[in-house]
Amino acid sequence: MKKKLIYLTALIVWMGAAVSCASHGNFGSIRENHQVTSSYRSYEVNPQYQYFYYGRFLEPDAILGIDRSFEVRSQLWKPIDLDQDQLETWVITLDRRSPDQEYNSRYPRRYQGSYVTDPNGTVVGTWYSKLDWGVFEFSEPNVIVPYAPSLKPGSTQRIFRVDD
Repeated sequence: MKKKLIYLTALIVWMGAAVSCASHGNFGSIRENHQVTSSYRSYEVNPQYQYFYYGRFLEPDAILGIDRSFEVRSQLWKPIDLDQDQLETWVITLDRRSPDQEYNSRYPRRYQGSYVTDPNGTVVGTWYSKLDWGVFEFSEPNVIVPYAPSLKPGSTQRIFRVDD
């Protein structure tokens, strides 16, 4: 009986460690930063970054800038050769449109900037969105897979879209 209990305990500890390691994986996230918000609202395009948008071209749900040393693999995020004029058009349009829509209550109806970080917390890019939840998989060295942006789990807010 005592031997079975030892084996069972060892099995539970081993399974717990395996699940814990698997759940952490190679994932990065976003970290809110007011300087990033200011940079986007000043229409600053970083030449060290490659840019992508998520959603409709005229009103993207999110804009993503990733260091050019990374390969971005995604069918959801669309690449764009972003210039200052296009960024200005987007920011003005998005700031004007968002009061008509509901977003995260932390940032009522506003787009906010964040840093994109790798699993070690190193900044690899920027994010500008009305959504506050971004997940990025680092599947291989210098490869980033951005997932679809969303509201944080458990958020009571809803996303409304006005059709084009």
